[in-house]
Amino acid sequence: MQSDPHFIPPADAAVLTARWRQNAPPGSFNGAMFHRVAFDNLLGQAGCEGIRIYMGMEPAAMNGNPSLWTLVLVGTDAMGNDMVASAPGGATQAGGGTEQFPFPCPPTCGAPSILNSPP
Repeated sequence: MQSDPHFIPPADAAVLTARWRQNAPPGSFNGAMFHRVAFDNLLGQAGCEGIRIYMGMEPAAMNGNPSLWTLVLVGTDAMGNDMVASAPGGATQAGGGTEQFPFPCPPTCGAPSILNSPP
C-alpha cells in the first residue's frame, strides 16, 4: 500500500486555513465543497490516477454567486497530464471530464469546525 504524501494533521490544516481567512484577497471564498459524484466522475475515467484543481473566475454577470472565484477539477493520468478531450492545438487526449460549480464557503460552510472557524 502506497503512503499518502498529501496527509497533514488536522491541527496543521487548521493553521493553514486560519491564515487564509486572515489574509484572503477581497471577493475570495474560504473553501468550496463538491459532491462525491464530481470526484467519482473524474476518478472513474480509464487511466485516471489523480485530480488537479485549477483556480477559475466566473464572469461578473453570474447571479447568486457571492464570489467570482471558482474551482475547476480535471482528472490526471499516471504522468500527471490533464485528461481533457481536447488539448491545446486540438489534439485529442484520453478522458475529457471536467467538473465545476462548487458550493462556496461562505455561505455554504457547514457546521463550525477547526477548518472554518476563527482560531
